[in-house]
Amino acid sequence: MNISLEDRVAAMFRDLQLPPARFTPYIYADYLMEERSALYLKHKSLNNSTFIYCDTIISPKALFEFLKLNSSARVVFEEDLLTKRKEYIDVIAGAICSNPNTVEPWKVSYGAESFVFKGSILVLSRLTKEELQGKVSLKYILRDSKVI
Repeated sequence: MNISLEDRVAAMFRDLQLPPARFTPYIYADYLMEERSALYLKHKSLNNSTFIYCDTIISPKALFEFLKLNSSARVVFEEDLLTKRKEYIDVIAGAICSNPNTVEPWKVSYGAESFVFKGSILVLSRLTKEELQGKVSLKYILRDSKVI
């Protein structure tokens, strides 16, 4: 069965509207491609009030604080966090990843502070699926995310 990109994006937004579920993170790859961007913007306009959108994060500490403040929300990162430094990746991994054997969520950590993120996450990335898979630093994030 061949599922269209339109159907996959619609399903992603439907899944993210369910009561926040820690284990349904999404990565929307190659979002700068015209068709993919248009589909994202279409579904964003239909679901705007459901999500908290974040378009700029200035530091790993700011990312930690944003996630902590919105720890039970449906969060969409419109800035490509997956191309940033390792410190950003480590923080976002805490919000996305879990132990595959116990399903115990990782903690979001920065310095001596940590908490468990209980919301849902969508991260937009300009990278293609293949480029994402080639980044060793994203191994666990990709393991625990649905990449569209």
